[in-house]
Amino acid sequence: MPNQKANRNYGFSLVEILISLAILAIGLLAIAGLQITSLRSNNSAYLYSQATFASYDIMDRMRANRNHALAEFYNLELDFLENDDIINITENFLNNPEIPQVIYDDILYWITNLSNNLPQLRKVSIGLNADIATVVIKWNESRSEIEEEQDLTEFRTQSQL
Repeated sequence: MPNQKANRNYGFSLVEILISLAILAIGLLAIAGLQITSLRSNNSAYLYSQATFASYDIMDRMRANRNHALAEFYNLELDFLENDDIINITENFLNNPEIPQVIYDDILYWITNLSNNLPQLRKVSIGLNADIATVVIKWNESRSEIEEEQDLTEFRTQSQL
């Protein structure tokens, strides 16, 4: 028998390389999509955390000034548009000589922190029914310019003073 060397080609063909690159590209696109979803969810969780901290902060301030809170000095309902100066609106709302200075300072500090931590803040309300306080914070999480009431994200907290 003649000594025949097997004619073997070593390496990959161009078609095999193109197919593997296509599979790799599809996998990388899927990972990029997951990363975007993860970032969006992470931001949403951050905003909810900020709303939680803010609502607990004002509840603690109301408990510290329980008599003023029961006299409904903390009650407020404010709506903000995208380009509104939130601090001026709050100061105008609080521009009432009957409101004690401590309440004025508490609410102004709270709204300032809230507007800094929730850049798309749209509505804030604090209400009291008997000794149950309700804090509602609404913001636009979609970052879209067109927003309807039902498109706003709402965080609501109730607690006994």
